[in-house]
Amino acid sequence: MKLNIKLCIVIGILCMIWVTLVKSDVPCAARSVANRSVLCVCTKDYCDTVTRDVPVTGKYVSYVSSEDGHRFNKSTADLQSFDPTSSSATLILDPDTKYQTINGFGGAVTDSAAINWKNLSDPTLMQHLIDSYCSDSGIQYSMLRVPVGGTDFSIRGYAYNELPVDDASLSNFTLSYEDYEYKIPMIKACMAVASTPVQIVSATWSPPPWMKTNNALRGYSRLKKEYLQTYVDYHYKFMEKYAAENISVWSLSISNEPIDGTSGYDTINTLGWSLDYMAEVAQRMATTFRNSTFKDVKILAADDQRYTLPLFWTTLIASYPEVVDYFDGVAIHWYLNKIIPASSVTATMKDYPDKFVISTEACTGAQGPDTDNVDLGSWSRAEEYVVDILENLNTNLIGWIDWNLCLNGHFSKFIPRGSQRINVSVTGQTNIQNVAFVTPSDTVIVVLYNDGAETKIKITLGDKEARIKVEAKSFTTIEMQNQ
Repeated sequence: MKLNIKLCIVIGILCMIWVTLVKSDVPCAARSVANRSVLCVCTKDYCDTVTRDVPVTGKYVSYVSSEDGHRFNKSTADLQSFDPTSSSATLILDPDTKYQTINGFGGAVTDSAAINWKNLSDPTLMQHLIDSYCSDSGIQYSMLRVPVGGTDFSIRGYAYNELPVDDASLSNFTLSYEDYEYKIPMIKACMAVASTPVQIVSATWSPPPWMKTNNALRGYSRLKKEYLQTYVDYHYKFMEKYAAENISVWSLSISNEPIDGTSGYDTINTLGWSLDYMAEVAQRMATTFRNSTFKDVKILAADDQRYTLPLFWTTLIASYPEVVDYFDGVAIHWYLNKIIPASSVTATMKDYPDKFVISTEACTGAQGPDTDNVDLGSWSRAEEYVVDILENLNTNLIGWIDWNLCLNGHFSKFIPRGSQRINVSVTGQTNIQNVAFVTPSDTVIVVLYNDGAETKIKITLGDKEARIKVEAKSFTTIEMQNQ
């Protein structure tokens, strides 16, 4: 496997770059890319940073990234008195109408991501990358997805406790070399610089082959019935081993993309499922975890594409009604989101207000015709991410995690855990996409996406308004006090 395929950890890729206008920030060392937007070059001697400025009463702070080269271009301006006679398109913020509470944003610490990080070799450059993703001078990841064992982003196929075979007691369960040498060090490095607790989201691609009907890591399979509890214990032991490294798991899914092993997809590690086994494993996980030191670990359904929810949620619960009590939420992936509308998730979950939905995997470049290769400076790929994140946030998802380590910092840096989405109504004509939040520190965040020409809009909060010139082909984050 080529470790650079689809990886989003290459230094200078668009989603990691920024420019600022304040002395406390280190500006981008911009490099032009033919027929692309600029990228920023980070070396052991120089690496750009961005810090969040707390807005003072009567002013707002804006951060702009654009196709023509701005990267978190920071500026401060005065709020104006509300002008009801203006003809400009207006976003009217209503902080009293609240929706979901945000849990976080982040990326995946796969074998490939961590191996690439270690391959930087220079400790200063390694630290620059960690700071860029996890620290307050970077884009402030607060969640990391960590696979249980190997994945398609491993350089070898493996699971834990592969030998001895038929070892129902998991007497030989140990973490892998990849955990100790790559993933755990990278997780700890991120946790060390993060100002918010970093939550770990985990799932198994495939357990050891002896637990499966096809005796292989890939292909059409089911769990063997005699190993249903062993499969649950496999995850319990994983959590124990990570806890011994002072890394707590926040959530576990039944498995990663169960549709793959169910349909016989054989290009990645998979595990297929029947609904009766899925219901039984959910019940066993709930019983085992909730009567243990891991009682607060969230159990997630699906962890698959939007189109699978009618099967792995609606039909599952219709067939086994008790299973709804075993799950804390639902995880979804982004592949085929362009043809499966977000409204399908809203419709599926409308009768389950106590269950959250989180997006746990996305990878631009993974679907044709633009596939496989890193595309430095690609503005269109950044736009794909922004559109998907906006759509998900506006349909009540509590978080968004990339695969591997690429994310648009206009969200992760400025929408901290505990923020609540608020209502935005629009007057006048505008194509600007938006989402808004009230943060735990009682500021208001508005993220704007303009996919067209430069335009002007107003953002109204109470009797004040921010008058914004929105650059062409840009992302803008606005922050002001909730007054």
